[in-house]
Amino acid sequence: MAFDYDNDFVSDIDLELIKVPGVRIEISGANPPLQFTGTLCTEYHHVVIFDELGDLALESRQRTLDILKLEHNIELPFRISYQLIDSLVESLSPPDAHVVLICKHFYTYKITFPTSSKCSDVASYIRVMKERMNTQIQFLPAFHYQHQCDDLHAGWQMFSLLSTLQKMNQNANNMQFRISDLNKGFGVCLSYPERIIVPVTVTDEELVQSSKFREGGRFPVVCYYHAARQTTLVRCSQPLVTAMNRTCHADQRVLAMSSPAFKARVAKDPKMSPRSYIVDTRTQADASSDKVRGGGYESEGYTDAQRFHHFQRPLERVSNLLDSLVKFIKALKSNHSSVESYLLAIEGSKWLEHVRSLITHACLLQQLLNQEFTSAVVHGLEGRDTTLCSTSLAQMIMDPECRTIRGFQELIHREWILAGHQFQNRHSSLFVQNKARDSRKVSAPVFLLFLDAVWQYTRCFPTHFEFNEEFLIFLAESSYAGIYGNFLCNSELERVSNAVFSKTLSLWQHLSDDKNCSRFKNELYDPNRVRSMVFPVSPESFVPWTGLYSRKNEKNLKLMMEKAKQAKRMNKKLVIQASLLQQEKMKLLLKIHEKMGDC
Repeated sequence: MAFDYDNDFVSDIDLELIKVPGVRIEISGANPPLQFTGTLCTEYHHVVIFDELGDLALESRQRTLDILKLEHNIELPFRISYQLIDSLVESLSPPDAHVVLICKHFYTYKITFPTSSKCSDVASYIRVMKERMNTQIQFLPAFHYQHQCDDLHAGWQMFSLLSTLQKMNQNANNMQFRISDLNKGFGVCLSYPERIIVPVTVTDEELVQSSKFREGGRFPVVCYYHAARQTTLVRCSQPLVTAMNRTCHADQRVLAMSSPAFKARVAKDPKMSPRSYIVDTRTQADASSDKVRGGGYESEGYTDAQRFHHFQRPLERVSNLLDSLVKFIKALKSNHSSVESYLLAIEGSKWLEHVRSLITHACLLQQLLNQEFTSAVVHGLEGRDTTLCSTSLAQMIMDPECRTIRGFQELIHREWILAGHQFQNRHSSLFVQNKARDSRKVSAPVFLLFLDAVWQYTRCFPTHFEFNEEFLIFLAESSYAGIYGNFLCNSELERVSNAVFSKTLSLWQHLSDDKNCSRFKNELYDPNRVRSMVFPVSPESFVPWTGLYSRKNEKNLKLMMEKAKQAKRMNKKLVIQASLLQQEKMKLLLKIHEKMGDC
């Protein structure tokens, strides 16, 4: 899909565009490192470098272009989006005046200029444009590209709430659901969408009362119904019990109706009690501390009257994730003197341990719903970060439809975008932690943590997913790039207020075009082998996602995948040939039978 600049926006910019010939760009995130010379031009959303032959030999130049295009999906003219630039380091010392651009998609660009003044001018221009995009959402690329498509609204209507409701009610045997408009105008919960699917047995008034008893108004919502086991997966925020141990009967009823303990569990074993579980993603210490500050966790009234069992299965604090990822990237890209120092650095970052904890958490939810015949409620503080990681990954494990390209898009749309993950706050930076006192406004790679966990599954179960690694990398880049409206703002309320739905293109519409989506299809995908996925959670099963974090092209893996694809295609040909031979055999037998009959 092609993009053009919005001329009205161009006329509003008061900065003078800069053109600098003879710059040299080095891409250190690529493997092997790449460099070429060209003419740099500042544009309104990108730094653009037009390639020049320069001192490079023709063969070397062509090799560089081939690597950029085939292995990194980069074509010339070369563009660096201001929105993807995380930080800028400037050096004006001649004759090596340069800027280093550290980007959110794990590439680092060093641009060397012929003069110090040109280097300073370009660095100042980039800083101004970055600041404008960080402070004013209307300056983001999504609002000022003229998307060459007939209808911008089609992508925003691709996943219908009504179709989701019909699918849930069609499969539900013991409970039915309805669409509630109680959040019309976002008067009940600022981070939920206006229309929400809720159990028919729960009234809107009970939901309103429950919202007043939950952090940020995020009352319990059924995010997944396990039809085979008649169990539900529910997410919400912490209850506001305070140190006074407040209770709310309406909230207890909403929780009970959303996550009932079904008779199937008792039928499996008469000695079992029909108990459901509340899984808290915080440590006991954090939950108790939140209780002192006005929040807390479900009291004995829930565990006794409604037969809930509350327990902690902590995931890492959001405020610590960014520091962990920075250490992890440094460990991957540093020159280590030994294998031991490399492994110690990887272990010290704790990033893979966070991925392992998330997968273990999701596997626990799968076990509760699928093996234990029980429903599960998941929450931490607000239910907008690690809660979404856990519930979305659990759905991907249990529901084969979530492992298709369209199903995975719908999962992200439902569990991240509509559910109110704070993309604008969390993606404001990737390597530089902001100093916000409010933990809700700190940057954190929560969505990357989820995608990393999904990638670990695709590596272990290569035939179970319709999409490939490139699809996950594309989603990671898109969530930071600001080109599509899906990952803008922190909630549906903010997207409505900023006219995102009427002025930007949905990523789902872009992916609905097979020309844009074909490169994301996994040739090894086998729909008949997608049911069982038991992840080996031993530490050695987790490896760094070098395809994203180090931008390494795993040539041996790609060669093996290509051989597997060829074998699969050859197998299809042999099956077809065998079928044709079988048909020919039947025709010959029929002719022989007819001739023998004539005799």
